Amino acid sequence: MTDVKFTDFKVPHTGVVLVGTDGSDGAARAVAFAADEAKARGAKLMVAHSWFIPNFGYGSAYVAPVTDIENAAKEILDKILTQAKAEYPDLAIEGRLLEGTPGVRLCEIAEKEAEVVVIGTRGHGSFTSLLLGSVSSYVLHHSPVPVLLVRPEVDQS
Repeated sequence: MTDVKFTDFKVPHTGVVLVGTDGSDGAARAVAFAADEAKARGAKLMVAHSWFIPNFGYGSAYVAPVTDIENAAKEILDKILTQAKAEYPDLAIEGRLLEGTPGVRLCEIAEKEAEVVVIGTRGHGSFTSLLLGSVSSYVLHHSPVPVLLVRPEVDQS
């Protein structure tokens, strides 16, 4: 068996740490972790939020107008960017509003622009905490660059 060293891996150096967010508490933890990672690397932080219209299959379902869905997503991203820029004033931070399935779109952006992707995991507690969310699972298995998974904070009391 050949010894594999960390230095054997080819990691792109784009100067961008990409973090996906959905506005949840777990995603906020991932954004904070990604900001610290970007700062340590001397990189820019790219905060991405994706919106899409889910496919409900057959039958009818009410779907808000596309502009309403996109505007709501933009509000979520703007709020996260405002908070991140206030907490990390010396860090270059860029927002990216994406249309499409979140995991797929994060991997597409990562392939072209990022050296690492940071994403939160789903936090349910007990046995189900072992499971990843669908977006984090997709990114973990399809990302062309290294992925850092940020678990939810565990109550130690």
